[in-house]
Amino acid sequence: MKKLNKKQILTLAIVAVVLIVVGATAVLVGTYVTGWSGFHFYAKPEANDIKIACVGDSITYGFGVTDYGNKNYPKQLDTLLGDGYCVNNYGHSGATVQEKGDQPYYEYGEYKASLEFDADILILMMGTNDTKPYNWVDADTFKAEYLKLISKYTEKNPDIRVILCTPATSYMVDENEEGLTSFDICPDRCDEIASIVRDICDENGFELVDINTLTKNNPSLFVDDMVHPNQDGATHIAKSIYEYLMSTQQA
Repeated sequence: MKKLNKKQILTLAIVAVVLIVVGATAVLVGTYVTGWSGFHFYAKPEANDIKIACVGDSITYGFGVTDYGNKNYPKQLDTLLGDGYCVNNYGHSGATVQEKGDQPYYEYGEYKASLEFDADILILMMGTNDTKPYNWVDADTFKAEYLKLISKYTEKNPDIRVILCTPATSYMVDENEEGLTSFDICPDRCDEIASIVRDICDENGFELVDINTLTKNNPSLFVDDMVHPNQDGATHIAKSIYEYLMSTQQA
């Protein structure tokens, strides 16, 4: 075998480095576009923009949404609202409302960033991951923890407008199954949490957008795991919130 000279070795090394960089970039871009990366790019508001913080779990983040960067629901909401608004996505996949859950929202950078954003409007949609058997305690505990999470934002900004979204409906992958679906999510408990969120709105004067009802009896809005809305589902969520904001004429 002919021995390589220094120039040939250097050329091969450069080629190898380029291939590694290109490959790594492709992986990063691919995971971002498909909603797998967990990356966030927060927009900076212009002067006098109405700032909207979308807080939640993977459904808010946009896990599984095709063309994630443009089509997650907060991004679509931002596009619908247009000039004069700044909507940021503070969803974290797997996040729970309850502090004793396996992934409490308080532990993640999205929580801190959402507080620092000092939003004018909080849109909160969370609870799906709390339905997992190892996270769930009882309805009273969830309700108390949910109110505690809201209080973090109202303490930061007493004038913040609080809009609560019920968690999306989840479905069994096999319609003949019972119990838990993908990711150990309990569909029946999602509906129970939706009822709790409705009660919280009634009892505390918070505003409500009922995403659970929006997605009820409409499994075509979900990806194959039947937990995460697909791009069409994200569009339905964004339009529902947009229409609510426009109809109330407070935004």
